Formats: sequence, structure tokens, C-alpha cells
Amino acid sequence: AVSTLSICSSITMNGQLDLGRLWSSWAALIKRYPPLQAVFKMNKPGSSFENMEMSTVSNCTPPELMIEDIQQLSEKGKEQWLHQLYERYLNTSVDLTIWPLHGLKVIQTGNLQFTIVLHIVHVISDGLSNQMFLKELLEIYEEHDAGVFIENEDQVITVNQYNEVVHSLNKWNEQMEIDQLKTFLKKQGRAKYVFNPLEQEESRLYVQEQSHIKTN
Repeated sequence: AVSTLSICSSITMNGQLDLGRLWSSWAALIKRYPPLQAVFKMNKPGSSFENMEMSTVSNCTPPELMIEDIQQLSEKGKEQWLHQLYERYLNTSVDLTIWPLHGLKVIQTGNLQFTIVLHIVHVISDGLSNQMFLKELLEIYEEHDAGVFIENEDQVITVNQYNEVVHSLNKWNEQMEIDQLKTFLKKQGRAKYVFNPLEQEESRLYVQEQSHIKTN
């Protein structure tokens, strides 16, 4: 089971960066959200998400973080380097059965200036969720930095709570909007749509209409 559809979000930090604290903050963030602990397994042979189940990994220790330094590049060179990085993440094949299905990358772009990139497989997150993950990551980092971080169990979403939300969403049924989607896809001439955020032929990814995931 392989995905070639990932999304990226990034932030720029100015000032000293404690890589150890950032890693600890990432680990704390993962603990709070089942999608960041997720992998998939095939119940029977096939290529549809209908044949897959999402489960969580018990030991979610994130990989070591390292800083990639591109300070020596020109401003245009840095922009091109980051563009190519995002494109690579967008198009890299990811095995959905192997954790983690997301990652952090830290790039030093200047003196005391860093770009933090969160890349994540789209089946477990969307663009808005990515931004929320990054915001919360920084909040945890700041609490670690100030020495006031306390892991509050009330901030941890359990698998059961997550499943309740998923089941509620899966019950959604608005026939008018479903019909409008079908009309749109019919006008486009296929039951798929083109996802090409970087407007390059080699970046074209095709996403199946109305794929869904079973959860435990």
C-alpha cells in the first residue's frame, strides 16, 4: 500500500533553536493525536482504501532531527532549494504500512534563522490540520523552553474519541452536494481530478474520487 500524495507546511523561526527540545516537543505532539501515530494494514488484496484499516503504533518514538544548512546559498538559491524540497515530498512514494507517515525537517537558512517543514501523507491530515500541528508544536516548544511544560492528559485525544469523530463525519449525507460533485467530475471527463500544485507535468498526481478509510 503506497501513497504518492503528501502535503507540506512550513514555518520560519528566528533565534536560537534547541534541537533536543524540538524533538521532545514533536514526541509530545505525536502522543496527543492518533493520526500522527497511524499506519495502515490490508485486510484483503486490492488497491482501494475499502480494503484497508488504520491502526496506531504503540511505540511512537520519532526519528532523530538534524539541521540541514543552506546559508551559503543566495536568496534565490534558497528559494529554489526549498521549492525542490517541497516538490520532492509531494511526489515521494510512502509505504502506508510503515510508521511514521509524517516527518519534520529543519533547515538553517540564515544566521539564527530556521525553516521547519512538516510533511505528511494526505490520508491522515489536510492543510488546515498541518497548520494546527505546527502551531501546537511551537506552543509545546515554548513551554519546554520556559521550563513550564506539563503533559496534560486532557490534551490527549484517545483512539475512541478519534473514532467517534470519524464515524460522525462518515454519516454525513447531503445529496445535493454529492450530485454537484458528480456533475463537476462528469464535466471534467473522468472520475478523477488532477492535483498539480507546482504546475509541472512531472508533479501531476491523480486522486481517486471518494476514497475512504476504515478505522479500528
